[in-house]
Amino acid sequence: MESEFNTMWKHIRQQINLGPYTSHSYRHAMATTLLTGGVDIKTTQAIIGHSQPSTTLNIYSHALPGKIWEAGLIFTEKMVI
Repeated sequence: MESEFNTMWKHIRQQINLGPYTSHSYRHAMATTLLTGGVDIKTTQAIIGHSQPSTTLNIYSHALPGKIWEAGLIFTEKMVI
């Protein structure tokens, strides 16, 4: 499966100019964009293809610090009467 993907990726790179970016670069960009855009971890995990959401969290947790702040604001707003 890996060699099929690499063959496909090489063919795509020959067709269009992707610059110095690899398939991994695009995968990383997609996961980071999804998470910072508010897509939940389980959905992102399924799209990226990790077998466990914990794998996605371990690799892409850098994309979530702003989400912790947002969660705090949401909680604070709900607690204020």
